[in-house]
Amino acid sequence: MGVATIFGTMTCIAQGTVFIASLNPTDPDLDELKKKLQEAQDNRDAAHRDYQAGAEQIVARLKKELAAAERDNEGLSSDLKKLQEPEDPDAFKFPTTFNEFSDMMCKILAPMEEVSPFKLGQIQKLISDINVDAGEAVAPYFAIGMVFFLMAFVGYFVITIIALVLDFEAMDAACAEESWVWLYVLLAIVIPTSLGFVMGLVKTGLNLADLKGNFGWEIPAVFLSLPGPILYIVLAVLGWVLWLTMEPGCDTYYDTTVGLLYIIFHIQVILLTVAAIFGLITCIAQGTVLIAQISSGGEPALEPTNEEPSVQTA
Repeated sequence: MGVATIFGTMTCIAQGTVFIASLNPTDPDLDELKKKLQEAQDNRDAAHRDYQAGAEQIVARLKKELAAAERDNEGLSSDLKKLQEPEDPDAFKFPTTFNEFSDMMCKILAPMEEVSPFKLGQIQKLISDINVDAGEAVAPYFAIGMVFFLMAFVGYFVITIIALVLDFEAMDAACAEESWVWLYVLLAIVIPTSLGFVMGLVKTGLNLADLKGNFGWEIPAVFLSLPGPILYIVLAVLGWVLWLTMEPGCDTYYDTTVGLLYIIFHIQVILLTVAAIFGLITCIAQGTVLIAQISSGGEPALEPTNEEPSVQTA
């Protein structure tokens, strides 16, 4: 009985030991297997994250390439359309650069310049006829100069009218029989301005008619520029004759009694002389270009000018 009790107690102790050991196993092989399993799971998660990041980069790159391909396709389609439908060289083109805008302003202001002897538009037009790029390059400076000279002409015109009104007595003066300064000042302001106004209307009408586009020919600019210098020469010669042949007594009268009118008279004579010289130089240059075009087998009268007819320079 005692022996059975001892063996039973030992058996219970052994079973308890086995049970406690089973609650916290320490098998090294099992631990190693669990470690490898965890590493495999970590590698799988890292590979999944890399896959997602790589897929997103590929999708973003493909989107960029698709957008670039669409832009290239639109550009090629536009170029193909332009090739299939040739652009009208005479069609209006809205300026896209400052030089092109200045060039357009020169063409717009050119007919307005006709009313004054201060003309720069024809010089810019002549440069453009010789070299388009050079014409656009100098256009900003000519546009500024044209605005300045137009403003100067307005001031000159107003002061001349004031002088004619305030110094009206000079028309009936004793010296007016031989040196009719008042009448000359009136003619020198009215006739060139009227001729310029008419020529401006003519050139604007010719530009609107688009003779080159509608009929295949146009009037050479030299023929439209020539009337101004001829008139300036006549008035300048007449002014110099009055100035140089004026008697000392009349010179003193005009200088002391109607000084403003006399100053305007001197300005007009000098101004018309300069205008005549530069106008003739411009016409000669235009004629030279015309002859060169004829000699080279071109058609000068048909020379394309997508621009408004411009004017001679002073």
